[in-house]
Amino acid sequence: MNSPVTPPYCVFHAVLFTVGLCCLLASGPATAVRASLSVDLNSGAILNAHRPTTPSRPASLAKLMTLYLLLDAVQKGELAMDSPLSVSPRAAAQPATRLGLRGGDTLAVEDAIKALMVRSANDVAVVIAEAVASTEAAFVQRMNKVGHFLGLTGTYFANASGLPAANARTTARDMAVITTALYARFSDYAGYFGLKTVTVKGRSLRTHHRLLTRYEGAIGLKTGFTCKAGYNSVTVVKKGTRLIASIVLGAASPARRASTAAWLLDAGFALAGPGEVPGGAAQTLAHYSARSKQPLNRQNIATHCNAVGKSGRMNAFYRASGWSIELEPLITAEAKTRARRVRKLAPEGRILLLPVAARQLIHRAGLTGLKQARAVKVCRQLRAAGQYCVVRSPESMAALSRRAQLAFSR
Repeated sequence: MNSPVTPPYCVFHAVLFTVGLCCLLASGPATAVRASLSVDLNSGAILNAHRPTTPSRPASLAKLMTLYLLLDAVQKGELAMDSPLSVSPRAAAQPATRLGLRGGDTLAVEDAIKALMVRSANDVAVVIAEAVASTEAAFVQRMNKVGHFLGLTGTYFANASGLPAANARTTARDMAVITTALYARFSDYAGYFGLKTVTVKGRSLRTHHRLLTRYEGAIGLKTGFTCKAGYNSVTVVKKGTRLIASIVLGAASPARRASTAAWLLDAGFALAGPGEVPGGAAQTLAHYSARSKQPLNRQNIATHCNAVGKSGRMNAFYRASGWSIELEPLITAEAKTRARRVRKLAPEGRILLLPVAARQLIHRAGLTGLKQARAVKVCRQLRAAGQYCVVRSPESMAALSRRAQLAFSR
């Protein structure tokens, strides 16, 4: 019976089952995230593991399987690197982060890979899905079928991009399996995995993955973020002949994600070989094939998604209603303070916080739930005092809120 894909059997399964370095007990910064794992990609040995089978939300790490299926199509000759991919209206309508494609545009496969990895573009993910499998729904079926073949035991893909979906899930262990498969099968394309800056469609793009520019030897791979997933990453580093990957799921901030990944990598490279770690049985990814009984995270994890107010969730502050007042973008703590002060002029208003740049934790503060006359009056008072203020209609602010809620789903 033919397999849905044909990775080099001996190489891939050797990576999963070969005995390598001894497993270290998870400690230090690695325990401050929902789940983490580091693995030697050459031997398949687990170097550090903290709740490796705990279900988490993948966010844009789902794009690693999208990349796998695209490279599979290229390797099989179904597509070439210069093949033009058509952009459907549905693909163009995907929420940010996106490349900004329009229906009817075309995008070369090579540019699609660059935009997927560097920009984490959701519109490009759907373009790829429709090119490989005609529809995104059919592509998702293929993602899960291939995932099962590769040995993913705790992962379900709901879409090609990793945008929020109730049933989407993954584990640190499964992300390590996908990473292993990408480097084992598509080593000829590994140069695309660690791109820092690219130009696509005349746009200059820079990676979201801060360790690619800050950690010596980093050659890949991907970050992901949604409020419920938190900050995720897969980082691959090569030093000499050693190739180590760290997986971080559910960090509360970009800084925590980066520091945890760096700690895992530092600890892994500190091991010279099996003889350096006394005692214990060596373990590989195959030892962590069982599913965890722990429930999927239901609350927002990311620090800047936990907001002021009784709800305790930033999502409550994405929702606009009635007329609104928009204030200037500020660092989140200052934005909250600013909104509280303005609210004294209109106590019936509800504080609104919209993310502007998640990496800098900057938000646009404001009030919502006002009558038009009240919003205009308060805004005039603020302008008279030399402060920035814009009155937004219900339709205008609702659109901004929807975009803001998904603006940094990457």
